[in-house]
Amino acid sequence: MTYHRLHLAALRGRRQEALDLFETATATVTPSGAGQQIADAHWAAAVLHNGLVEYPAALAAARRVIARSDLYLIGLTLPEPVQAAVRCGEHGTAAEALESLTERTEAAGTSSGPGIAAYARGLVTEVEDHYREAVKHLEDSPPVP
Repeated sequence: MTYHRLHLAALRGRRQEALDLFETATATVTPSGAGQQIADAHWAAAVLHNGLVEYPAALAAARRVIARSDLYLIGLTLPEPVQAAVRCGEHGTAAEALESLTERTEAAGTSSGPGIAAYARGLVTEVEDHYREAVKHLEDSPPVP
């Protein structure tokens, strides 16, 4: 249950608990599950660091997920490098992550995808209407797992 606890600690912003679980998770991976487990732990680290306003660390963790090329986790992770890159002043990186995020959310056809993409677009462009579009899409969307 390490990964579920790690995700929850990251989402709650519990730094020390999440970091301890991250260390446990990365130290105990098996060769057969290493790619997915490590990428999963880095996604949680990106979430944790963005939530704690530690944007360079969030961007570094998100880049590690993307480098592993796990299709599911890259899609889940893409909002994190958009936010971190914008806050770090790396606008080219943010725009690149936004483009990939938009591509994936359009292809997915989910109800929440356009809202997540619109929010990320608002971060990149600083256009208030993009945030309004995000709220419009997300207010009637089911929670994203």
